[in-house]
Order: sequence, then structure tokens, then C-alpha cells
Amino acid sequence: MIALLGVALGFHIFTEYFFWTGESYGISMLPTINSTGDWLVMSKFYRRGRGVEVGDLVSFKHPMREDTRSVKRVVGMAGDFVLRDSPDTSGVMIQVGGEGTK
Repeated sequence: MIALLGVALGFHIFTEYFFWTGESYGISMLPTINSTGDWLVMSKFYRRGRGVEVGDLVSFKHPMREDTRSVKRVVGMAGDFVLRDSPDTSGVMIQVGGEGTK
């Protein structure tokens, strides 16, 4: 009984403070992450954007379905210019908003 309680407490601490694990679902990150079946382990050491850089994958609560999480790649930081659409559709550049931009 004590061992089971220790395992449950250890799992809670692991998932609440250090890492999040979950299965992938959706095609938006193909080919980096398969649409289903890939297991993801996301670090929580970079909470609230601290230390995030271009190229990193970030996880966040889905804005429409709060019971799910989404994963996206960071393509630009505040002040950077990025393509608005796919490279083959338009060449329109936009500036990423945030601190230091207007």
C-alpha cells in the first residue's frame, strides 16, 4: 500500500511539475509528428515562454477544446518578420507582435 502511494505521488509530481506526456492527434505537425500514434514528452521547465527560441515545439491548451493540448513549432519571436502564408501562395511578410513591437 505504501509503495503504491509512493508511485502515485511520484507520478503526480512528475506530470504536474516536470513533464507532460500525451499521444499525438492531428495532421498540422506532419511530417515531424505523425497524425496519430506518436507519444510526446514535453518539458515544463520553460513555462510561460521562458527560454523558448525559434524552432522549439511548444504545447498549449487548445483554444476551442480545453480538454486537449496542441503542439506547434515557433517560427518567429517578437519583432521578427515571417511569411504570412505558405511560400508558394504569397510572399507577404508580417511582423510578429509582442513586447517591443507596436
